[in-house]
Amino acid sequence: MGLVVESTYNWYWLVDALMEAGYRVHLGNTAAIVQYSGLKYSDDDSDAAWLAKLLRLGLLPEGYIYPRAQRAVRDLLRRRSRLVQQHTANVLAVQSLFSRNRGKSMSANEIERLTPEQGAGAEHRAGDRSGGVVCPGGQRCFLRLKGNGRCAAEPGKGLAYSLQL
Repeated sequence: MGLVVESTYNWYWLVDALMEAGYRVHLGNTAAIVQYSGLKYSDDDSDAAWLAKLLRLGLLPEGYIYPRAQRAVRDLLRRRSRLVQQHTANVLAVQSLFSRNRGKSMSANEIERLTPEQGAGAEHRAGDRSGGVVCPGGQRCFLRLKGNGRCAAEPGKGLAYSLQL
């Protein structure tokens, strides 16, 4: 039958050592394993017994054990995917910020074509309570327009976040 190892963030070393020792290893897909609802206890012992039962019954959802040589490439591809998702989230945040403060939309391509000089109009002083400009409502604005030094906030709406674009 073999041994079941839950696929956690650090399963590589354990699976490699067990396979080198000659064991048949099954990588349990933790996201797909349905925990038995009748269990009174949820600890390592009961989890191990449940995984063994699933393996014996042929019901264990398994993950693919990548060969060592391919793991680095897969990890890089996963990291790249996360970076692309972050980039998209950042572009959407700038689009939303621009739309809220300027009342018009800006495409992702326009945002990506911005130069540092165009974006340098926004100054952010996180946590600095001494600077900023006084907004129409009397509060201080810490991300401000440099061109004319005025805040784009409406009175009583809190801090304004605006960009010189």
